[in-house]
Order: sequence, then structure tokens, then C-alpha cells
Amino acid sequence: MSAGRQKGGWVHLNKSIFRLLILLADLALAALAIIGAKVLTSPVVPMSDWLLSVFPSTVLLVFSWVAVFYLQGLYYKAPAQSPLLVAYLVFRSVVLGSLAAIILTYWVAPAWLAGRLFYLLSALIMTVGTVGLRLWLQSGVPEYNSLPRVLFVGNTGLARVSVLQRNLDDSCRSCLVGYVPTETVPGGNHFTLGLPQVGNLDDLEQVIEENGISHIALCDRATASAQLRKILSASASHHVKVATLQDVFMNLTEQAPLLEMDAEYDLQFGRNGRSFYAGRLKRLVDVGISVTVLPFALPLMGLAAAAIKLTSPGPVFYRQQRVGHDNSQFVLTKLRTMTTNAEKDTGAIWATEDDPRVTPVGRILRSTRVDELPQLFSVLTGDMSVIGPRPERPEFVDQFNKRMAMYNRRHCVRPGITGWAQVNQGYDTCEEDVFRKLRYDLYYIYNMSFGLDFRIILRTMLVMLQGRGAH
Repeated sequence: MSAGRQKGGWVHLNKSIFRLLILLADLALAALAIIGAKVLTSPVVPMSDWLLSVFPSTVLLVFSWVAVFYLQGLYYKAPAQSPLLVAYLVFRSVVLGSLAAIILTYWVAPAWLAGRLFYLLSALIMTVGTVGLRLWLQSGVPEYNSLPRVLFVGNTGLARVSVLQRNLDDSCRSCLVGYVPTETVPGGNHFTLGLPQVGNLDDLEQVIEENGISHIALCDRATASAQLRKILSASASHHVKVATLQDVFMNLTEQAPLLEMDAEYDLQFGRNGRSFYAGRLKRLVDVGISVTVLPFALPLMGLAAAAIKLTSPGPVFYRQQRVGHDNSQFVLTKLRTMTTNAEKDTGAIWATEDDPRVTPVGRILRSTRVDELPQLFSVLTGDMSVIGPRPERPEFVDQFNKRMAMYNRRHCVRPGITGWAQVNQGYDTCEEDVFRKLRYDLYYIYNMSFGLDFRIILRTMLVMLQGRGAH
């Protein structure tokens, strides 16, 4: 068996198991870190008595570590990184996870808190152990650093590949191996962006094996049944995923391929927006989250309101007309973060980095997302969802609808306080930002699920802790 086949087969077939094994190793390291910190800080206290007093906080600590590791991409394959960068990523993740656990424990039940020295030592042990594990994986397990390897198959769709390839970042382009034509074209097959022809359809299995292919992207909108049978037969024995060009793009980037959405995908957005989860179950989740979070959010809003009133003249709340589900309009309410009448002389304009209109208190509220908390009431009234595309102002919506053909598809679901676009990108400062966010929004609508929503909630918590992505 060739190295290419070993690599491609192992990476794809055991991807979930591989992640699970790393997770189990992290859980074992977390248990060792907690036991080691306990032994160093409370050597005379029996383990059973000690666990009874702090067990909930230690469970929350482990969960927080693992959740932040996941959000920081420590369970995903990536190119090999320098030891210093690995150490930094792990250290930052452990610190953020520890802070999240301490804050939540203090908020819910302060009596469960362990001592400060315990948290410090457990974080130190966890950092050392996790850095060691990740460096060993990088050096000793080649599969850990393996990225997807994509092969394009087709003839007439190669121009569409060119369009999509221009919208990939450098790391995604490095995953593209080459292409195989489904038919021989007189004069040869030409590819404009430098990807080579690596074989023919008749020797597809050999191409997969030699190049360690993990994904096949079908370039043509319609592939002949005989050709498709060949492709599926060659890919099945090597556990290679076969998908359309659009699906592979979404898999690589977690964005929608805006420039190449065909009628089938356009129709799917409407169906997903009216699915059982989006139409009914998601609403129950929204109400449940709002009712649960509001008792904790109200004191924060009260403190923020006092800070706004003491440091800046004007109202505490900022109200603005926004476009929501099915293009209906509603009034969005936020804690005011800018000076009063900030757009009186200019009209609606883009926010900018270090925007002079933002007050010092407003900058803190934006970075922590506390200014968004009043929107929980809009979730209860049904104007918004906890998770969804960000609602935009009517004057901007009219402008974007004229310039972006797919922009109005965002309105087939309720807008959200947070969302896939918000956690992947900060505030909009220009139309290019809106275009990128639209790709994230449409990806979310197309792939809407409870699992994706849960992932967005975890990433939102990380954004709030880090205070990034805000002006």
C-alpha cells in the first residue's frame, strides 16, 4: 500500500475517532492536573472530602478547558506550527477556560470555588501537559497535520472552479491537488489557475491512491451516470467523499460560494428557513435561552446603564429601525455606545475602527457584547432569534439588494443577536465586509442545525471573553 493511500484513507476514515482520542487524552490530562493541584495545595485533606466540596467547579473547569480548545481549533487538523505558537495557543486557551469556569462558578455558587492557588497550579499543569501532547502529535503522528486533499473531476465546470478558487484563502488553496477530466477534449484540457491534470477518469483509483485524495469535487452541473458510477466506485474503496463543487467549497471554508449558487441551492435556502428546526424547535430554544439568561443579564444591564448615564449625556438605550424576517421591520434596542445624535449631520454611515463617535464606556460594552443584551426582549417578542443573520438598517438593505443578488436570502429566517457571521468577523466597515458576512450568513441558513447553533453560542462566549471583533 502506498503512502498516499495510507494517508488519505486513515485521515478520512478515522477523522472522528482521531478527534475523540485527542479529546480523551485531554480529559485524562485535565484529571491529572486537578489531582496534582489538589495534592500540592491540600495534601492532608482526604480526596473524597475535597471532591465533595468542589466537585461541580472542577467539572465546570474541565468542560471550559475542552470547550475553549475546541473553539481555538485544537481538535482540527492544521499545518504544523512552531512550538512557541503551540505553547501560546494552549496557554491562552487554558487561561480563557479557567477564567470562564471561575466566573460562572462565582456567579452560580461561590461556595464551590476552589482556592486561587489550586486554579493556578491546575492551569499550569494542564498547559504543560497539553503543549507536550500537541507537540508529540505534530512530530510523531503525520495524520495530525493533514489537511483535506481535493481533486476536481469534470470538463465543462472548470471555469466555475476558477471562480470559486479565487474566493479561497491560502490555506484552502493548498488543499487543491489537481483535476481529472471526464472526457478528452481535442487540443487538451486547460486549467487557468495552475492546477495540473493528474490523470484520467479510467485511472481515477490510482490517482486517488497516489495523491492521498480525501475529497472529490464534481465540477459539472450534470455528470453522466456511467461516469458517476466510475467516480463512486473508485472513491468508495478509499473512503473518499464525493460532493458537488458548492458542497466542497462550503466544507473547506464554512462559507457559501456566493458567486456560484445555482437554482437548486437557491431553493434550498428557502426550505431550510422553513424547516422543523428553524420554524418550531429553534423558537423554543430561543425562548428557553432568553428566560434563562435574562436574570443574569438584568444586573449587567443595570450597571451598564448607570455607567452610560454617569459618563455621557443622553438616553441609556439606542433604538433603530431594522429589517427582519420576511423583510418586515422592527425596532432594535441596544445600550447606547455612541454619543447622542452621532449621525445627525452625516446620516447613515459605516462604523470605523477607533470610531470617534464611540464613548469610552461604549467601547467596553461593544467589546464584551453587553450592549446587545436588551435584544433578549426582542427574542421573547419573536422579532429576533438568539442566533441568525445580523439585522440591518432599511437604507443599507435597499443598497445591498441592488448590488448583491443573494442578499435578500438572509431574511428567510429571523435575525439574530449573534450568528455565524458575527463570530467569524467583526463589525462591517465597508461593502467588502458585508459581502464576506453574507457568505457566512448563507452558509448558516443552508446548514442550520442545533449543533451549529451550539457551536456559535460557545464561540460567542469566547469572543466576549477575548473582547475581540468590536470597534
